[in-house]
Amino acid sequence: MPARPAHARSVASSPAHRRTSLPGLGVSATRALLAFLRALVLGLAILAPASFTAVAGAQGGPQMVPGPLTTKRLERLLKLYVSPSADEASAIDAAHASYLERFRTELEPEIRALSGSMGGGMPSRQELDRFLRESARLGAKVGEADAAFLAAAEAAVPESRRAGFERIREARERQRALSGLARMAPMMFGGGGSFVDIADLLARDAVTGSVPPERRAEFDALLRQQEIRTLAQARGYGEAVRKSMGDFLEEMVALQNEMMESMRAASEGAGAGGGEGDAEKAAEAAQAASIGAMQRMMEVQRKHGATPRRQIAANFAANKSALSQFSEIVPETALLDLRIDLATRSAGMSRLMMGAIGVDLGADPRALARRLRRDESISAEARAALPELIDRWRREQAALTERGAELSLDLDPSALMSFAPGMAAPDAATQAKIEELRSTGEKAESSNQRVFAEIAQLLGEDASRYLQSYEMGGEQGAAGGGGTRRYLVVDSSEPGEAPAEADPTAINSVSLAATASAPPAPTAGEILAVLAPFGVDEAQSELVRVIVEDWREREWNARVAAIGERLEAAWSKAFDSNVDPSTWGAIHAARRELASAILAADSALCADLAPALGFTVEGPEMTAVRLVRLASLKPMQGFGAMDGARVTNPARVVALARVEPSVAADVFRKSADAWSALLAELPSWLEREIERQREFDELSRVSTASASDSDDIDWEKARRAGERYGELMRESARASAENATRVTETLDAAIAAATESETVRAQLRRARLELSHPEIYRKSDNASHQIEAALGIEDLADSERARLEALAADYAAAYDAFSEQIVALALPAPGTGETDWREYQRVAEEANNARFQRNERTEKARAEVRRILGDERAARIRGLVPDEDAAARARRERGFDPFAEDDD
Repeated sequence: MPARPAHARSVASSPAHRRTSLPGLGVSATRALLAFLRALVLGLAILAPASFTAVAGAQGGPQMVPGPLTTKRLERLLKLYVSPSADEASAIDAAHASYLERFRTELEPEIRALSGSMGGGMPSRQELDRFLRESARLGAKVGEADAAFLAAAEAAVPESRRAGFERIREARERQRALSGLARMAPMMFGGGGSFVDIADLLARDAVTGSVPPERRAEFDALLRQQEIRTLAQARGYGEAVRKSMGDFLEEMVALQNEMMESMRAASEGAGAGGGEGDAEKAAEAAQAASIGAMQRMMEVQRKHGATPRRQIAANFAANKSALSQFSEIVPETALLDLRIDLATRSAGMSRLMMGAIGVDLGADPRALARRLRRDESISAEARAALPELIDRWRREQAALTERGAELSLDLDPSALMSFAPGMAAPDAATQAKIEELRSTGEKAESSNQRVFAEIAQLLGEDASRYLQSYEMGGEQGAAGGGGTRRYLVVDSSEPGEAPAEADPTAINSVSLAATASAPPAPTAGEILAVLAPFGVDEAQSELVRVIVEDWREREWNARVAAIGERLEAAWSKAFDSNVDPSTWGAIHAARRELASAILAADSALCADLAPALGFTVEGPEMTAVRLVRLASLKPMQGFGAMDGARVTNPARVVALARVEPSVAADVFRKSADAWSALLAELPSWLEREIERQREFDELSRVSTASASDSDDIDWEKARRAGERYGELMRESARASAENATRVTETLDAAIAAATESETVRAQLRRARLELSHPEIYRKSDNASHQIEAALGIEDLADSERARLEALAADYAAAYDAFSEQIVALALPAPGTGETDWREYQRVAEEANNARFQRNERTEKARAEVRRILGDERAARIRGLVPDEDAAARARRERGFDPFAEDDD
């Protein structure tokens, strides 16, 4: 199904087919899972050569070899077990920098060689055995590097305080044992949850800081018991995974070869020149062979994953029991949070695939409550009522997530694979578990909505600053009974920060190719922000307001809004189970009409504004206003490269760069002809993007329909649709890159023409990069604003200020260099061939390595600021001392990544 436009005010969901929409999953998650299953049917199983990724620098990706001990994790372990002084911490940090450099120069080349060692085609058993032996050898070398570093770190502290290093060594051994193949195993074995290091969760600041001082020794003794127990379990689990993996991989490779051969036979049979009946028989034979191969794949996953799954279940049971031992030591609130976190992590990939059980950390009521308690504009009575609401929610969620984890851990691969096209429905016992899991997920979501509604009621008019309301229609509305359901979601922008889309120069940066309604009209404030560099100031604000309001009624509401209402009405019908096919035609026609009407309305606004403000309609001032519409070329969700450049709004670039108004105006004045030529291309760019969206929608509907509960699937049609789907994704990625390059080249030339100052040019280019690659230039990944805040502290000594200033200059240069390296490696859209995928993998490895190095530099900069300021002053700076809100934001920005860890 087409993805829901993010800005839509009233949105319909997809119909809940019996075996298309999986329990608890939204439209996009369902489609992603079905695409994964169809890929298996077509022979693209999980063991394609490109998936043998063994990247050291790509610490967030699937790794066959453990990555290095990161700065963030090291800082946390040192704080808990050693408590080094500032000087000792600096010495340890220097040793750690050497360790990371050794990892980069000695280990990463070998790990990359391992990654590329499989060669072309499917690996043989000998190649698999060699691969597993090499991964084990390199894992041992990582252990040796860890040991050498920790020995050097231990030497930096007095002997009387070295005992804590043994616990750090054990924590690192647990991490190594549970990484690599052990972390990937649940997905490869078809489910069964994830092994959780409960000792690591218990050792977090949120828990240890909640323990009363008089009970800290008792807590530490119990924690030590869990460290020992979890280490033994982790060693056993890692060994079991390694023993099971060789035979599992060999059988999976054979099955993939079989599926590929069956599809090849079907293609040859369909085009062999025989009669229509022969082609149909060939396709039916291929279908039967593919389904048979998938059934055998379930058996392989069940057989080889049985022991690891039992150990994961035993780990969860032991972890639950362990938490009960802390019930009289750890306060209830912290213990409930631990139960929720443990259950969510234990369900692992099964949580996503089979029920979405657990808390969405990007919209966590706890994080919302913390933000509200910091907001002094909220009434004291409302803030005082929050803890009771959130604690009640915690109790509900703890019970529900634990039950969800138990059900997820009890499901074998057949529960997931039974939803694939052509597969038999699960047996009665499994179906009962799935139904209970669905019910548990619905109860968890109802609990979320209930607490959001209670918070909204507490806040009154202030609620809109934190909560947004959507409506869900179709069969999933009103809890699956049809009708409409109001749905509250958290506005995830950081406290005190407006989201990027609310920038005063952004105007309407929705994708007109994928919209479900008309975007809001530009406001007088937005227009003033764009025209400010040209001397339009507050003295003219009333004039601009009158013109904009008159234009809105005459042009926007009369034409644009009317088309948007037609589009919204058609969209609301699009997901009904008996939808008229002409509805989608009406949607795509309305989108074309809407785009034309918006561009015409923009021109009409400029025609009204220009003479009133003393400008010409074709002048640079009105060009700047019209150029804002470039943001309408945003690629549709799910298309394009992960780090592909966005089309840049030039007005936002000059605003973000904070350059002199004369320079900002000259960016448009001195390159007026080039900007006008760019605007002339905008209609054709939009038309092509809308047409791609139309074809994408059609393929999505055909593909989803073929995966529903029909037993008469046209496999050849599905294959062709899959191939075109991939082509369309690559076309969209290329077009997005070409559009972005065209705008970027024009902007860079305009910047060069506007000023001769290299410093100012660098400011503008930096702003352009930040807006073109927002996922690369996230504020949470940059320590510069925290160093700047530290320099603003009044009671700094001269020596402290000098150290901070030196750090600021050094860090800013390193951050910019790494960021530009990541931009240069922005992932291309992969092709279909082996060479394309290998190049994609190579670039991804280099980009992730640069990200890892930048993240390490950022964490070391923050650690240095903390050492310079000391605990009391460091706590004054938002985000300098790690907190729960920062962890939630990081997970939200990273998205769901089953391989990622909090500290890496």
